[in-house]
Amino acid sequence: MLSKVRLFSLPPFHLDRTLPSSVGSALDVTTLIDFLPSYLYPRNERIIDQWGIAGFSLGGHSTWIAAKAGGAPLVIDNYWPPADLLAVDPRLEIVIPIVGCPDYLSLMSDRATRRGVDASDPTYFPPSLVAYVRQYDPVAALSPSSHNTHTAHSTSFNAAQTASTSSTHPVASNPFLGKKILAIAGGKDPLVPWQFSAPFFEQLLYVGSDGVKENFIDEDAAHEWTEAMGERMAQFVERWCLL
Repeated sequence: MLSKVRLFSLPPFHLDRTLPSSVGSALDVTTLIDFLPSYLYPRNERIIDQWGIAGFSLGGHSTWIAAKAGGAPLVIDNYWPPADLLAVDPRLEIVIPIVGCPDYLSLMSDRATRRGVDASDPTYFPPSLVAYVRQYDPVAALSPSSHNTHTAHSTSFNAAQTASTSSTHPVASNPFLGKKILAIAGGKDPLVPWQFSAPFFEQLLYVGSDGVKENFIDEDAAHEWTEAMGERMAQFVERWCLL
């Protein structure tokens, strides 16, 4: 386990700095869904029949991860948890990532390159973490090429080729089918530019006939929460969450 001192002293492009908190938060979602009803309504006064998640910045990354996996495997003494623990949580229907990115490795590789750091340097991109991201990041669910290499600098994928597989020939393993997704971004965000989410969102992400896929870009916003973002989120929640 990384100490907090080391974790937050690492450069902003170091996978170790941000990945553990994003994945950890995503892993907590299913647990919250399991136990929150008994806390809120101990006598079954009401039944919660719809669940949603929204997150900002690192929380936005966690939101994408939770939507894709509902959890990711952790290996303890070579023990792998049962398959059902790794499955998508079907109860998570509403997904609103705010200035988050579903293609984390491409985002962090670019961030490192812009600071003059070799994105293949294991000092900043440990091979084991790169392999983990390539297998469990949201983009991996719909991009077969994500599994082809474990080097950080080979992060691009051919969206045009894989879009036909993901969109016109959806399979049961697509974790985003049926979900209602609103992706929010800042048009001038220097930390999480929309350009790293756009190929996945526009060409790969397929939610099916029962799902909803919308995005909102506040053109004048940097890496920040704005009133316009809040209004757009409120409209989405009112339309799809409030009965």
